[in-house]
Amino acid sequence: MDLVCALRNRDSNAAKRLIQDGAVDVDWKDQWGDTLLHIAADKGQSSIVKLLLQKGFDVNKGNDEGDTPLFFAVRSGSLECVEVLLEHSANIRWQNDAEKSVLHLPSIPRIIRFLLEKDPSLLKLKDGDDNTPLHAAVLNSERKHVDVFLEEAEKQEYQLVNAVNVKGDSALHLAVRNDQKEIVHALRSSFAKLDLENKDGKSPLDTATNEDIKALLNPMPRQYENRRSLICGPFSQVSEVEEKNSGKSFAAKSVLRFDFFMREVNALKTLEHPNVVSIVDWWCLTKDSTIVLELCDEDLRSWLIRIEDRRNNHYRIFRDVAAAVEFIHRRGFVHLNIKPTNILVKTLPELSAKISDFSTAVAISKGSGHPLLRNLGLNDPRSYDISSLAMVWFELLFYIEDHWRKKDHFFELSQGRVPPLFQGQFSDEEDMILRMVGSPEN
Repeated sequence: MDLVCALRNRDSNAAKRLIQDGAVDVDWKDQWGDTLLHIAADKGQSSIVKLLLQKGFDVNKGNDEGDTPLFFAVRSGSLECVEVLLEHSANIRWQNDAEKSVLHLPSIPRIIRFLLEKDPSLLKLKDGDDNTPLHAAVLNSERKHVDVFLEEAEKQEYQLVNAVNVKGDSALHLAVRNDQKEIVHALRSSFAKLDLENKDGKSPLDTATNEDIKALLNPMPRQYENRRSLICGPFSQVSEVEEKNSGKSFAAKSVLRFDFFMREVNALKTLEHPNVVSIVDWWCLTKDSTIVLELCDEDLRSWLIRIEDRRNNHYRIFRDVAAAVEFIHRRGFVHLNIKPTNILVKTLPELSAKISDFSTAVAISKGSGHPLLRNLGLNDPRSYDISSLAMVWFELLFYIEDHWRKKDHFFELSQGRVPPLFQGQFSDEEDMILRMVGSPEN
């Protein structure tokens, strides 16, 4: 058939002449069940695809394996063909006889991003072996596809990173089995659970043979050695650890609640600032997760108790904390839990303060619909941080250990009244604190 030869040879001029001359058989198909539309899409000939659709070809006709022309266009890497087919009502959620979707196919990142923009839920479709598109990208060693899928997974709060197939294997299991170190690292950074067991009771570490991958999967104690416990709370425990390669000391924070862990990591990844505690590493397990942070000397509460004469340093501390809050807000986050125990102090090379504990941090872009913001009932969630910052300033001036006395003073300030502690001193600070509490936008 002349038209088939023209299509397979990518001779678009000859193909157009034959189509215009009426040499088109809508019912023709080859030995694999491919129609002329399949072949045109496979060769990336978008103008021919459009002509054939105008001639009445079925845009959702499957071949013998159930692949539609859209599958061929995706595999060919022709975004133009994909766009034309979707404009003519191609079913973007079609799954072939093996239950594979268009995202299970090898393609190019530009097409993958385009399809996900059209329908982000495509990432959830599983094939007949319950492999997600992320599984397929790992199996096909398509690192760029993995990166695109993980970008989309972040928007969906990483719900699909730990999805398993019929064997109970996560994408991490497959990457480890194939010795794909870069993909293993990318999955670990995207909250893949390092100790998740498959149906054979095997975790990714159990199947690892590469020593570098073993270190990634078992960071404690392969990468870090525990030195001493620092803080033990209801939702987290902080220890001092030493990185074996460098000998440097860090703080390792073990977090029980995954939502706290995920919020903190997502915030700190984008908040690089001298007055925000730095994130070094993180990993996720089934029962708890760990964040490795820069090590500071103590929290501000301990410093306030220890240092009686703070007159020469309270401005420096407040300046650092205020700079951090301004930066956090400028980057689109609110902290929602600024207090002395969440402010860390370093004394060398000079006195400095850093905001920590971003477990309740929320991106402002999420708006008031986020439960944490909705519960506060604030039109501008930044005002909560500004009010908290004012209270920190008050504590820098007058640290009070007694909780109930402190609460009374805070109540006075929130009502716009000056606590008697001021007694005419710190008049400038008094005015600014009242403004911050009463009119946070100032």
